[in-house]
Amino acid sequence: MKKIVYIIILCGIVTSCHTESVVDNTAPATPNLIFPANNQLCTDKTLQMEWSASVDEEGGAVSYLLQVATDAVFTRVFHESTVTQTTKELTFETNEAYFWRVKALDTQEASSDFTEVYRFYSEGEGTENHVPFSAVLVGPLEQSSVASGTVKLEWIATDLDQDILSYDVFLGTSQNNLQNVVMDSNDSFYTITVLSNVTYYWKVNVKDVNDTTIGQVWEFTTL
Repeated sequence: MKKIVYIIILCGIVTSCHTESVVDNTAPATPNLIFPANNQLCTDKTLQMEWSASVDEEGGAVSYLLQVATDAVFTRVFHESTVTQTTKELTFETNEAYFWRVKALDTQEASSDFTEVYRFYSEGEGTENHVPFSAVLVGPLEQSSVASGTVKLEWIATDLDQDILSYDVFLGTSQNNLQNVVMDSNDSFYTITVLSNVTYYWKVNVKDVNDTTIGQVWEFTTL
């Protein structure tokens, strides 16, 4: 009997010690983007991307996932790499708008949130007019579900030349067959009436006086 009690106590001690030795891993802090700045016009093709260092509470090594794309939702990825430094030299195409973001990773595969998305323009030599940035989705959120009836499609867009922008909106129930529902609108929204239990696809082309930027196709489903 004494042996049984001794074994139970010993197991309790071992279990207790094991539990106390377990340490929860905390993801590193989210970095901050430094260069290029948001909406910056870059005259050099080769840029030294830079962001702030992230701190890991456990004192482990931190690496960084860098993503650069030509659209705001990162479906058209131009570059992606994981580095241990807080800089990365990249060469870009001229006369092109880019979007970039970074997140921190630790050795236990925990990661921070992505930074906010910055956009910049890689200018070509002698450029007189800059292509507008592609439209950024405001609502409905990508692949979200919304009530049927009236839905407000909304976006934002910017232009380095501060040109007056206009918008062509395309809508449909097939992403391969979008219909032009409005042209040359100066409003960054468009209200539509939708049926229930239907998936809708839409995009916005952004135009200034000289150029047009073709938009990303977004989708939402009605309830």
